[in-house]
Amino acid sequence: EQGIRQLKRLENLVDAVFALVIVLLVYDLPTPIKVNWSGGTLLEFLAANGVAFSLSLIGLLLLVIYWLQNNALFGCLKRTDNRHTAVSIVQIFLLLFYLYAIGLSVDFKGDAGMLALQSIAVALVGFTAGISWWYASKNHRLLTDNTTDRRVRNTQINTLAEPLTALITLPCSLLGSDVWTASWLSYPLVFWFLRRWNVPKETSSQKS
Repeated sequence: EQGIRQLKRLENLVDAVFALVIVLLVYDLPTPIKVNWSGGTLLEFLAANGVAFSLSLIGLLLLVIYWLQNNALFGCLKRTDNRHTAVSIVQIFLLLFYLYAIGLSVDFKGDAGMLALQSIAVALVGFTAGISWWYASKNHRLLTDNTTDRRVRNTQINTLAEPLTALITLPCSLLGSDVWTASWLSYPLVFWFLRRWNVPKETSSQKS
């Protein structure tokens, strides 16, 4: 019963942090007043602040993906314990660090080091989510009774898509903000590859 209550509190905390990070990210979008825009058309304003908008857009999309993924993970839990909670708290701090990295990237106009820091932050958030799920799903220690082994494996595979994509974007940060931004488009391909890689193993497992 204590683990069930603790899970509810953890869910509320994680949802609150995700909401706060998304609000702050949208709030920090450049406006003519913030950047002392002296005139010109809207298109000129968007073009002049293209780096800031692209970085914020990528950050917002990844945060939405992580939030949806987090809902899927918590939806399979029936309770939590101190170790699982500790890993989840670490993920929350890494999520806030990711927001900080986005801010640095915007302030430094897409500097290669700041872009690399953002990729590292995304990778850390994703791998922490994978560790959290691995611990919760090991021997079904924290999962609901109707969570199948197939769903456990599929979820574990899916949690790797974001951090692996982040590792792909890491060297691309040295090639400039445009190349780095475009490299995030590899996410659907990485996700598709992981799903395809998972199919034969699921099939062979079912046959056995």
